[in-house]
Amino acid sequence: MNRKKESLAAVILLLFAWGVWVWIATRQPPHPGPAAQESKLVSALIGLTPGSAVEPPPRTSDPEALQSWWQRMTQRDGRFEWKMPIEFYGRVLDDQGQPVSEATVSTEWTDLSKEGSSERTLLTDATGLFSLTGVTGKNLGVRVKKDGYKPYHGNRSSYEYAAYFEREWHVPDRNNPVIFRLRKSRKTEPMIKREFLLPVEIGQPATFAMDPKNPDAPTVVFDLLTNAQIRDRQWSARISVTGGGLQATLEEFPFEAPESGYETSVFSDYNTPKPVGFHGGAQGGVFFVHNPKGYGRVELKMISGSVDTRVISFWNPSGSRNLE
Repeated sequence: MNRKKESLAAVILLLFAWGVWVWIATRQPPHPGPAAQESKLVSALIGLTPGSAVEPPPRTSDPEALQSWWQRMTQRDGRFEWKMPIEFYGRVLDDQGQPVSEATVSTEWTDLSKEGSSERTLLTDATGLFSLTGVTGKNLGVRVKKDGYKPYHGNRSSYEYAAYFEREWHVPDRNNPVIFRLRKSRKTEPMIKREFLLPVEIGQPATFAMDPKNPDAPTVVFDLLTNAQIRDRQWSARISVTGGGLQATLEEFPFEAPESGYETSVFSDYNTPKPVGFHGGAQGGVFFVHNPKGYGRVELKMISGSVDTRVISFWNPSGSRNLE
């Protein structure tokens, strides 16, 4: 009888202990999964403080102050670069320096959102001004456009708010907005356009007519002098016009030919300044062309060491200097 009582008491004690263990286990927080464990490990390694405040960078060009800020922020928050306060102030002007109102400004910045970036579209006011504030991120992209206008290639599009040592580093200034330029399209005129590849060889001048059907149109002569590979930096040519003249231009929008300043021939080599759009070893140039019957424009682009020149020419048969 005593053994039965002892056995029953042992069973009851065992059941009680099991019940207590179950109660304690259900009261504890769930065991963190692999992602949570990894997050804690990363936080311990980089000193990440969840919810830590982001300190804006000092508005100075002093490298020591900026480096000190960078080190401080890196220790405080491993993802601070994507949490920087973004401010941007810009102004849109036309090629005459006049403000462009109601221009569309597309902005996009990298951040910690689910998509990895956010965007907002703005419009310029009557004075051409626009601004973006109240957002956070790392790098901001800005593009400006408006119907009837062409954007300049020189408009900067990338602005960095965290990595002060990057070329795109930007310090916003409400009193000194970033200038974006648009060129207002002018009245267009009918043009004779040609686009083709012109085979060239050293010592054998190549010629082409800007309008093969019109004997009054100029004939351009391309005389290749040297043509080594890009790494050798040895390329040169002489360009001339039969019965007329030409002059080189670096204008981004070469749409109005000058009245004077033309020469019978122009020399170009590897070191001659190149227009916008000439990259990767491209040689040649853009030239206004003139003869007694009118004006035109020709682009000659050749990769050093190749055997062809890409030609794009425009000839205005009306005699007008307007080449748009």
